[in-house]
Amino acid sequence: CRAPAMAAGQSDDMWETAGHPWLGVRVARQFGKRCALGTIVAWAPADEAEGDPALWRAEHDDGDGEDLEEHEVSEAVALYKEHPAAVRFEERVAKGEEKAARAAAKAEREAARAAAKAAKEAAKAAKQAERDAKAAVRAEEEAARAAAKAEREAARAAREA
Repeated sequence: CRAPAMAAGQSDDMWETAGHPWLGVRVARQFGKRCALGTIVAWAPADEAEGDPALWRAEHDDGDGEDLEEHEVSEAVALYKEHPAAVRFEERVAKGEEKAARAAAKAEREAARAAAKAAKEAAKAAKQAERDAKAAVRAEEEAARAAAKAEREAARAAREA
């Protein structure tokens, strides 16, 4: 039950993807026992000179699509609000959004823990670097004292000799 994406003589130039409140609205279309869920993705204003009504392009979740007139869109929007398949779809979407929100919150917590751990390790490394620098200064001071002592002893030994 697939309607052609574009009727004969239509071009992609006539389709607009902004400027109408139905764009992005979910719809349901009944085809016998089958219900196709989809979204309004584009619209074409009426061409009064040619006598053509406004059209809305619905892309179905199964990959099919069709062009709808205003009354068909109104019916499809109403059907979507009450059809069990649409209700189940919205519940799955809501659960998916909840799951994504929980995953994002978990990722944020893990990132915060990792940042805190990195900050703690950086502070620990900075303290160790400070201790190492102080130890190096002490070692240099000790070496300078030892060298001065050795010079004094060498001078004394030279005087005594």
